[in-house]
Amino acid sequence: MFSIDSFLELEKATIDKTRKELPGIAGTYPQIIDALLRIPQLILHRDPDLELKENTAFYYIHYLQAPSTTRVVFQCFETGHYLEALILMRHLLEAFIQMRYFRRHPQGLVQHVISKKRVSFRTMFDEFSPGYYQKYYGQQFSEAAHGMGMKFALRTIGEISPDGGSFHLGTRYNVDKATYVINNLTAIISGYFNQIDELLPGNRIGNENEFSDRFDGLRGWLNRALDELEKSKIGEIEVFDHYRRLFR
Repeated sequence: MFSIDSFLELEKATIDKTRKELPGIAGTYPQIIDALLRIPQLILHRDPDLELKENTAFYYIHYLQAPSTTRVVFQCFETGHYLEALILMRHLLEAFIQMRYFRRHPQGLVQHVISKKRVSFRTMFDEFSPGYYQKYYGQQFSEAAHGMGMKFALRTIGEISPDGGSFHLGTRYNVDKATYVINNLTAIISGYFNQIDELLPGNRIGNENEFSDRFDGLRGWLNRALDELEKSKIGEIEVFDHYRRLFR
């Protein structure tokens, strides 16, 4: 009978297979998470009245949370928990679009946080890339958290045993699902890197020469990865236009 030991054995096998098949991802993402951990330590704390006026804590706390969530998403990716990765990735995406939107509309932030009448995510996404909300956020990220379609797509389709027709318990490496997850994560995290000066003005990354060079290198890696995906026509070409408008 399938047990927790069986479950863990499959996770380990999936990690080994993922790292073998996607070595560049396995080698680079720990560095990305390390950089995200360092960013909150390089925030210049300025005049308290100015920070209160600009609601700096709202942006700071999202960057403080980002490395933890990214780490867990990456663990889900490596162990083959693709559905769970997408559900958690939704949090990173929502945090990011809120930061971008309220940097453009700072007067609405406090009301959004404290009242029940909040700015909708449709409004936020449409501000930067009309069409993304319905087709990608709604039908994929939100569906993963609340619907059934993505559960079948990421947990069961292609996982039916040929000898018995039953669904597999546990995880299996699947190249299509794995790349779907990591490509989405790469797009979202590129936004945290590309928009850092807009979202956290006054950060001291540029003052730390060694880290600044490493940060720029990782930002370049993220952007090049997306550019190469677009050139290879992997996925819908339309989505790359959204990526540029949202995350570049």
